[in-house]
Amino acid sequence: MPQTIPQVRSNRLRGIAVTTGKRSNAVPDIPTVGETVSGYEAVDWSAILAPNAVPKDIAARWNKEINNILQLPDVRERMARAGMEPAGGSPERFHEVLKRDVAKWKKVVTIANIKPGS
Repeated sequence: MPQTIPQVRSNRLRGIAVTTGKRSNAVPDIPTVGETVSGYEAVDWSAILAPNAVPKDIAARWNKEINNILQLPDVRERMARAGMEPAGGSPERFHEVLKRDVAKWKKVVTIANIKPGS
């Protein structure tokens, strides 16, 4: 969305739908795919990862500081303008997101019979 929002706002592109589960605050007039196709949601996310060898106390400190940064008004504003919604949270919460997404996309790949290189 960061690349397309300026195009939509300048009427160079017409937004048909967003793939997130709820409408985007950046383009609230554009419906979600899920409003037409029940249950549809395809979301991309970004994360900061570290090797398992990083001590737990350091990982906890990074997590705390990153969550604090994501709450800064200027960071939230810049992300919102780009159509991004910061989530933050705990490593455990992110692990649940990963498990959910892997299961969802594994099912899609199986049903669609997608093979490497196809």
